[in-house]
Amino acid sequence: MRGGKFMNKIVKNSSKKLLLFLLMFAMTISCLIVTPIASAYGPSTMYTGTNPAPGYGRAAQLHYSGANNGKMYAIFDHNVATTPTFKVFESTNNGSSWTQVGQVSDTQNGWGMRYQPHIYELPQAIGTMPAGTLLVAGNSIPGDYTATRIELYKSNDLGRTWTFVSHIAVGGDANPDSLHDPIWEPFLMVANNKLICYYSDERDPTYAQKLVHQTSTNGTTWGSVVNDVALSTQWYRPGMATIARMANGKYIMTYEMAPLSGWPIYYQISDNPEVWNPSNQGTYLGAGGGTPYVVTMPNGKIVVSMLEHDNLFVNSANGTGAWTEIASPIATSYSRGLLPLDNGRLFIMSSVGNDMKYADMDAGGTLAKFINRVTGKALDNTGSTTDGTAVAQWTNVASNNLVWEVQKLPEGYLKLRSVTGARNLDTLNHTVNGQTVGQMSNSSSYNQQWRMDFTSDYYLKLINRSNGLAVDTGGLNSNGALMQMWGLSSNFNQFWTMVPQN
Repeated sequence: MRGGKFMNKIVKNSSKKLLLFLLMFAMTISCLIVTPIASAYGPSTMYTGTNPAPGYGRAAQLHYSGANNGKMYAIFDHNVATTPTFKVFESTNNGSSWTQVGQVSDTQNGWGMRYQPHIYELPQAIGTMPAGTLLVAGNSIPGDYTATRIELYKSNDLGRTWTFVSHIAVGGDANPDSLHDPIWEPFLMVANNKLICYYSDERDPTYAQKLVHQTSTNGTTWGSVVNDVALSTQWYRPGMATIARMANGKYIMTYEMAPLSGWPIYYQISDNPEVWNPSNQGTYLGAGGGTPYVVTMPNGKIVVSMLEHDNLFVNSANGTGAWTEIASPIATSYSRGLLPLDNGRLFIMSSVGNDMKYADMDAGGTLAKFINRVTGKALDNTGSTTDGTAVAQWTNVASNNLVWEVQKLPEGYLKLRSVTGARNLDTLNHTVNGQTVGQMSNSSSYNQQWRMDFTSDYYLKLINRSNGLAVDTGGLNSNGALMQMWGLSSNFNQFWTMVPQN
């Protein structure tokens, strides 16, 4: 819902004073509703390169570096004709602005650091490397593309200088034709007191490509290759694995499944990031064109980026159940990078033309109460976590039962998700005046999709996409009275005020 839409409805009063007030109100509400997709900054340009464009942007925010906690570091590849490096940028304001502070150069092969960097802060000591050490893994490839090497570098001075740590893995020609045995796309994580490097591996003749990992307790020597996704259909090419720890302590791995139609995205869930189900194709997420990236937000939501969708995909149930789309402030690109920030927002890096762009957004949704005009009471989920429970009204007190997360959908509708019940406002398939409105687990049903129509006297109506009815008190005034749905009217029982809570 944008300001122009409800200005068409409310600019009826010729009073200049009222018109000015309404304009300010409309702009305020518009900002609140768009908050889940609107960025506090960006899209902005971090770096402008020459053809070929920079790509594969990745970022990290410090959590284990004492007084430097909160600083951010970003990296990307730029495959220039000369010996390429991974440029390192720093931000001291949650990603709002960036300055180049260093670069990762190939000091071992003389080939350059060409592709697929991943930057990571150690959360604990690994060998002689203390917590807070910045690591970069990337693919060193010569100009004639006759070899691939995943190399590990470290920095102990906030990205200013970088020193070689180890060769993680060595592969053949950088040609993804299943004939030359290359390796690709490293991803770093620490778990079980080990440094883990996941990557795509074409060296095993049994598979066109598989996902694997190796572990190290010191960063310098690496254990044997362990299969993570290695499918019996020989020509399947699972690739580009990214991993995130979910709110319930389990891990989710997303990956593309080339060369299937649409290059679909699949995922697996595991209790242990060293133990996956290699023969399992995984759970289908969507036909996304490949290059997925997964993160877990501070509020527990899982967010996934895909190549063929500008929108992001969100799951609120630890990878089970439905995924919903939310709009992104920055267009997709090959392997768009995501990073949850300490302030609860989501940082995004994406290659646009010859620029490395960045922006941030609220991927969690605006928190708000909905106060009825007649009763002055708030929409209440009654503390229930049970599907099908009716919602009620209650005196406006400091209770999360009264707080709803407003999630904007790409189609212009909204979902209202209860903070305490983790259930969405739902018609319960009711279509008749006077029937109750309730709450259900997240789904793609239109029963859970609502629009806000604004009135000329500063209130809003919650109108369901499926049945066209509005949330209404039914003329009831008491605490605990169940809320109903009625056809649109000028009755104040349908008029609500949205009061932001964050």
